[in-house]
Order: sequence, then structure tokens, then C-alpha cells
Amino acid sequence: ACYYDPDLRARGLGVYSALRHFDLARERDARHVYLGYWVEENASMQYKARYRPHTLIEGRPEDHEAPIWRVPERDT
Repeated sequence: ACYYDPDLRARGLGVYSALRHFDLARERDARHVYLGYWVEENASMQYKARYRPHTLIEGRPEDHEAPIWRVPERDT
């Protein structure tokens, strides 16, 4: 698990965590990597939007509903 600490922001631990996830996925031949939830308006989470391609889930589907995925406009 990863936790955000504003005192350690300059160390780029979120970026390090993402890169480590990519390494592990490559080692395991995984096709997808989940970097955790992302709140677009949250400045501390903006590093996640740098990794392309990515998709976003629309809304909050209930357990019995199929999720609807979309490509962010700036990715198209």
C-alpha cells in the first residue's frame, strides 16, 4: 500500500510506485496495471494521468452493473 505524505512530495514516491508497478507487470506478462483511484481535481494525483494509454470508469456502477470505460478527451 502507498500513502501520500506532503512532507515527502519532492521525493516523487508516487512516480516511483507507478514505475515499480510497471516493472512487476512486465515480469509477470500482465497486460494491464492498476495504479489505484485517481481524482482529476486532486493535484497530488496528477502524476497518474501522465501514463498512457489509460481509461476511466464512468460514475460509480453498482455491483450488478457493468462498468462503462472511457478514454479521457486529452488522450484521443
